Amino acid sequence: MQVQKQAGGQSTIKVIGYATKTFV
Repeated sequence: MQVQKQAGGQSTIKVIGYATKTFV
């Protein structure tokens, strides 16, 4: 997981996107 590399809002967006993908 490369979340630390993109610290900031994009990181949260990526996490939300993954969560949404899992939920959907």
